[in-house]
Amino acid sequence: MNKKYADLIIKDSPESFNGIEIQGVREHSGVDDESFVEVDNENPQFYSVYVHLVSGGVDCVGDFSGCNDAIEYANELADKYGWPVYTYCVI
Repeated sequence: MNKKYADLIIKDSPESFNGIEIQGVREHSGVDDESFVEVDNENPQFYSVYVHLVSGGVDCVGDFSGCNDAIEYANELADKYGWPVYTYCVI
C-alpha cells in the first residue's frame, strides 16, 4: 500500500505549504458504495501523510500500511522542504 504522490500535489509550489501531518485513518463505505476516509488514530487501517496549505486545509501526499513508513516519508519531505512534522499516529 505504500504510495507516495507529493510531487503530484506540491509540483512547483512548495511555498503554498508549511507543514506535514501524519494521521491514522480508516476507510468507510458510503452511499452507492462510494468510500471515504476519516481520521482514526486509535484503530487505523492505514496511515496518511498530509501537507498543510498556507491558505488552510491539507492535501494527502501519501498512504502507508505502517506508521513508521509514513514517518519516514514525512521526514524525507521535511528534509527537502524544511517543514515541521506533526505525528498523531501511535507507533
